[in-house]
Amino acid sequence: MTQSWHDLLFAHWRVDVSELRRAVPAAFDLDFFDDEAWVGIVPFHMTNVGPRATTHGAVDLGVSRTERADLRASGGSTRRVFLQP
Repeated sequence: MTQSWHDLLFAHWRVDVSELRRAVPAAFDLDFFDDEAWVGIVPFHMTNVGPRATTHGAVDLGVSRTERADLRASGGSTRRVFLQP
């Protein structure tokens, strides 16, 4: 698989813990930074998306974005989840 990402922006905001808690499965604890919950939004433009072994079939997906939060699993490891808009 190949892909090229362009014009990325990593933007982060503090959010109300109770609002984020509603979007996250109960099996996960929220991971805090300075005792506050944060979400990140990453808009970007992706081109040349397709199988690496071929010269045909790569497409331009246009503008995309991800919305994500970091969580802590029961064993203590950190996980990043992608939130649905």
